[in-house]
Amino acid sequence: MKHKGYKALDYPVEIRRLPVEEGGGYVVCIPMLGRWTVQAAGDTVEEALGLLEEVKEAVFAHLQEQGVAIPEPPPFEEPRQYQGKIVLRVPSAMHEELVRRAEQEGVSLNQFIQNALSRYLGGLQAMEFAWKEWFQRRVGTTSPGQIMWEKEPPRVTVRSFVPSSGWGDAA
Repeated sequence: MKHKGYKALDYPVEIRRLPVEEGGGYVVCIPMLGRWTVQAAGDTVEEALGLLEEVKEAVFAHLQEQGVAIPEPPPFEEPRQYQGKIVLRVPSAMHEELVRRAEQEGVSLNQFIQNALSRYLGGLQAMEFAWKEWFQRRVGTTSPGQIMWEKEPPRVTVRSFVPSSGWGDAA
C-alpha cells in the first residue's frame, strides 16, 4: 500500500509491563507488523506509545522505500467471549494414537490434548523470545525509536523448540 496517511492508520497495539528486574516501564508493539520489529519501550505507557509512533513511521518509510506493501489494519471488532470448548475432527488413526498416549501418561484424552497444546504454545513463546533476543542484539544500546536493519533475519522454527510426534504437529 502506497499511502501518505499511513501514520494515521490505527493498528491494534499490545502493551506489556516490564518487570523491575528488566528495568521496569512498558513495552508496546504492533504484533500485526512484527512483534519485535515495530516495538518501543518507555517509563510510562504514554511515552512508549509516543516512541512506537516514531518506530512505526521509520518502519513504514523503510518499507515504502523497498516497495513493500504495508498491510491495512483490521477493522475494529468487539472482543470475543470464549467458552473453552473446541470440537475437533482428526483421522481415526490419530485419535487412536492420542488415546494410547493419554493412557500411557495416565491422564484423560482431554488433559493429554491440553498438555500437547500447552507445549506447542510454549514452543511458539520460545520462538518469540528468540526473535526478541535477536532484535535486541541488533538494536543494542541505540536510542529509543532508532532502528538498525540487517539483511538476514534468524532462521528459527517451532520445530527447533517442540519435539515432533510423527503426526506433523507438536506432541
